[in-house]
Amino acid sequence: MEKIKKQAINSNCIRKTAYKALLLLKILINNPLTNEQIIKLLNENVLFDVNVNTSSLRYLTKSLKKIGCKIEEPSFINNYRKILKNNPFFIDLSEEEVNLLNKFRKNPYEKASWKEILDTNSLINKLYLVVNKNNTTKKLINNDIFSKINPDIIMQLNKYCQDRKTVAIGYSSGFRYSNLELITSFLKYEKDKLYLWGFSPLFQELSYLRVDKIKKITPYPGVSPRIVNRNLIRYLVFDKNYKLEDNDFFVKETEDGLLIDYKVENSFKAVQKFLELGDKCKILAPERFRNEFLEIVKSMHKRYLNNDSK
Repeated sequence: MEKIKKQAINSNCIRKTAYKALLLLKILINNPLTNEQIIKLLNENVLFDVNVNTSSLRYLTKSLKKIGCKIEEPSFINNYRKILKNNPFFIDLSEEEVNLLNKFRKNPYEKASWKEILDTNSLINKLYLVVNKNNTTKKLINNDIFSKINPDIIMQLNKYCQDRKTVAIGYSSGFRYSNLELITSFLKYEKDKLYLWGFSPLFQELSYLRVDKIKKITPYPGVSPRIVNRNLIRYLVFDKNYKLEDNDFFVKETEDGLLIDYKVENSFKAVQKFLELGDKCKILAPERFRNEFLEIVKSMHKRYLNNDSK
């Protein structure tokens, strides 16, 4: 069999040196490796009568450079690996083209199915394999939000969200691992992260978890807990041209501004909302949230005073 393969190469007028050079190119395309690792892979090929050594590897590398390959030689800086930086068989992408691909990668989340989104992401990653590597094209890999997420988990969560399933989630946050119960609602891509939103029976509010930190999902065996009514926060915004945000409901216009009811789905986000509005608004009710928010503001003020006195 080995003899037949060797004859096939000779009959097609392919010199063994050229064949070795092509194999070297294939190896470098897959991964940067040390000279020793490359020689070992080349010598595993049954078509070679003579083993490749350091000297012949140097010759093969020089041959690839002559046809336009840019190869970084092993050094202390690159952990003594031979790295293919550029080759004439790959395509070049401009920064504008890379940014366009990354924009497309992030944009379809509202309308496309999750299978289509994952397939698109996989296609872009395949494209990265055949482009010349530089700081611009590296953005294709750096913007891959799914690199640390198991695609099966995304598809599983998507199915549970459609059925509004209650699930137990194994969640890793820092050095702590927790088991959380959640009535799944929807997946949302926000600020370069993928989040699972759902109702927490424990906290009785809408909560969110980063999907890349979800390690295990188990359907809840019992009956879904009852969801209580969300609280409403009534506030006055001192701007009659104020644009309503998510969960804002217009009540009426007053002399001082607009009276608005805000539907609380997550207490942390509610606090963030009113911190951002600052003195542009006044919380009127309920008294419980008003007092809690006042304590947060007082605590912040106290900390700033303490810093100023040092």
